[in-house]
Amino acid sequence: MSGVSNFLVRADASPPLEIRPVQRAEIDQALRLILAAENRHETDLAVVEFLQLAVWRGLDLTGIWVAADPNERIQWAVLPISQPGRTISLLVPPRLRPGLIDTHVAELCASACIEPRHNGVNLAQVMMDTQAKAVVRSLVHAGFEDVAELMYLAREVRSRIPGRIFRDTTLRIWKYDRAVHARFSAVIERSYEDSLDCPKLTGKRHIEDVVSGHKASGEFDPNLWHLVSDVHNNDLGVILLNRMHRRAGLELVYVGIVPEARGKGIGDGLVRLGINALAEEGGGHIITACDAANAPARRLYHRHGFGYLHSKRALVKTLTPATPQTKALITTTAMILRRQGVPAPMPR
Repeated sequence: MSGVSNFLVRADASPPLEIRPVQRAEIDQALRLILAAENRHETDLAVVEFLQLAVWRGLDLTGIWVAADPNERIQWAVLPISQPGRTISLLVPPRLRPGLIDTHVAELCASACIEPRHNGVNLAQVMMDTQAKAVVRSLVHAGFEDVAELMYLAREVRSRIPGRIFRDTTLRIWKYDRAVHARFSAVIERSYEDSLDCPKLTGKRHIEDVVSGHKASGEFDPNLWHLVSDVHNNDLGVILLNRMHRRAGLELVYVGIVPEARGKGIGDGLVRLGINALAEEGGGHIITACDAANAPARRLYHRHGFGYLHSKRALVKTLTPATPQTKALITTTAMILRRQGVPAPMPR
């Protein structure tokens, strides 16, 4: 966000909404918008569960940014959550209130991302319900790229899959530790070559940031990360599994195969390895996310009994450091243009 540029906005006249940090007394109201559900009791439960998660993860809910009307009613909100790997996740409401326009969405997201507490972050991401088409359009107008539809899949595991894990019995399996960290990183990076798994994300982050992000998805245990190599010690693929927080089961965070090893049953073997790892821990559910456009991966999971749960749209925006001059320009420009009834341009 090193400068200011125009982007397409809807033609609505800009209503008098104030973009500002949340006040403590407004946190519950803001969370109800972000965690919106059709049924009030479900919303109450969602807020309580999220507050429990916030305590466990040490989330700072005072970092929420809101759009408030003249009567101090919150019309929209953005909760930024810093993630390992220099990434920030933005939690936003699934619907736009009447009168809320693209400029408000853009200014809220930009303000949340340039908070001092998020210094050093270089990628912002938003996960949206596939039905939230109006919000997705506003985020795209705000500079986010719609990179993929992610399908969330799961299967129950009660026992091991019988037989060999890999057809080739000469393959070796390595568990993660610092001594083989570089090998894991190299295989993950090479697995992106000609990959059908979220190809628009390739090159947006340094591989060490990617690995840090994978470790932070759930509860990391190095014994659940596996690398497979051939008899000549050529590394072929990885499977990264993390434990799910407060649930009996594992998250299959990533499966990656290097280009020359594809089509040889390595992916099948790695998924079998993951299922058997959960069976050895007593069973439960194994979940994963798959790019809806990645037909080979979808067939792989289908063969192993994974069923569909739901879908999300993944949007990302590359960030650059915001200087004090940039922040001042954002604020001043937005204030002047809102007074003139003109949607304000926002940084990209």
